[in-house]
Amino acid sequence: MKILILSILSLLCHTTLDLYGQSNKYFTSAGRKIDVNSFDADIRKMIEEMGVPAVSLAVINNNEIVYSNTYGVKSTSKNNKANKNTVFESCSLGKSFLVFVVLKMAEEGKLDLDKPVFEYLPNQKLEHDPRYKLITPRMIISHTSGLENWQRYNDENKLEILKTPGEAFTYSGEGINYLAAAIEAILGRSYAEYVNDMIIGPLDLDRTFLNFKSHTIIPFSKGTPSNFATGHNSFAEEFTKFRNSEPIAAGGINQTAEDYAKLFLATFDGNFLSEDIRQEILKPAIYFDDSTRYMGHGYAVLLYENDTIISFSGNNRGYKGEILYSTISKNGFVFFSNSDRGKLMTSQLNSMSARLPLGSYFKGYFKQYPSKAIQLLQVYREKSSESMFKHIAKMHESGKIDEDTMNELGDVFLYHDLTISKNILEMSIKWYPNSATAYCLMGHAYKQSDDTSRSYKYFLKAKALGFDLWNIDRYIQEYENSQASR
Repeated sequence: MKILILSILSLLCHTTLDLYGQSNKYFTSAGRKIDVNSFDADIRKMIEEMGVPAVSLAVINNNEIVYSNTYGVKSTSKNNKANKNTVFESCSLGKSFLVFVVLKMAEEGKLDLDKPVFEYLPNQKLEHDPRYKLITPRMIISHTSGLENWQRYNDENKLEILKTPGEAFTYSGEGINYLAAAIEAILGRSYAEYVNDMIIGPLDLDRTFLNFKSHTIIPFSKGTPSNFATGHNSFAEEFTKFRNSEPIAAGGINQTAEDYAKLFLATFDGNFLSEDIRQEILKPAIYFDDSTRYMGHGYAVLLYENDTIISFSGNNRGYKGEILYSTISKNGFVFFSNSDRGKLMTSQLNSMSARLPLGSYFKGYFKQYPSKAIQLLQVYREKSSESMFKHIAKMHESGKIDEDTMNELGDVFLYHDLTISKNILEMSIKWYPNSATAYCLMGHAYKQSDDTSRSYKYFLKAKALGFDLWNIDRYIQEYENSQASR
């Protein structure tokens, strides 16, 4: 009898219709009929191998959300299972809310994309630099305002303009927050109120929370989310972190992947924004290192294999997420994870769902799943560092380990165990003496140890070898300035 009941329950679970009326047995993506059970099993296998506690995923096909699910556990210490209502920190993907508001207001004539923001709202923290009067909403949402990312890294009493507005890409959370405040002045309403009225309410985003405040004026947010995924480091170790009690436009939103997909589709499906204003998103504001990638208005744009792909990432401590969407096929996916290793699933998730032509998008020293670094980290987690180093030595002897794998391992341990990180990077430099990345990471390792002299030497060597994955000139300059002031 018990077996019969379980069988009936299993049948019911597998034939339940989801929110969009499609059977949970299959969904269609990129012209393929995908078996849900196999799809889910592959994702669970991947996150287990990677040590990623939980993932929230939504798949878009022909401008419809055809499948969404959540996998894993919210917290490794409590081992409590995540579900479709579990919210994740959306990190910088939360900036999409303000982008939508800005574009909608531009369409309605309530905001001019090219009118200086100070004419809507002066900013005393910027008035020391006259260039701030050049900054427009268009520059802010395309990250060409020149504003520093976060004020706290420099002078807490003023905002710095690092580059002349409109001339270069400078990612800036402060710019987003400034524009959000200017819109408050235009509308005479708080950020929380206008986001609720323009987005959360109309789109029924009932699993989207702007803050962690227990009492709120926003009925849709239901106060503080009780079902949320805790952040974890690269070793699946959880930690507590800041929770915003007030909304933060640049990155304080918690939600599900499905809710974010609803917002994204509202931006592109033609039901909420006109074609003219949607085309603003695709206009190049600034090109990156080649002619295939540029920053548009609110999103990065990738030009690969006669396709135009929208991209944006979220990268906060303990949380990673990404949206990828083809404007040609109208296919894509969005995911959130509660792990510092979460982004390394992106390529595999793409292969499993939208199959977008991403060309050199994953270029860098981090290898996407599956990778040898993931295998070695498994050895570390399940056995010991000694076992991991023995595996590394054997792989080197047989020619089965490469520079990128060593550097990725060195980076992963950089903020976990400096001794292990340095040992790995020493081996990498010995085996691959022209590895600019290895020298750069070793510079960061000695910077962590407050050995600024040795750090400086490694950064100089990295620069001499042509390191270009991110800017290290500031570390070199900091040291040289400190020596000059003595």
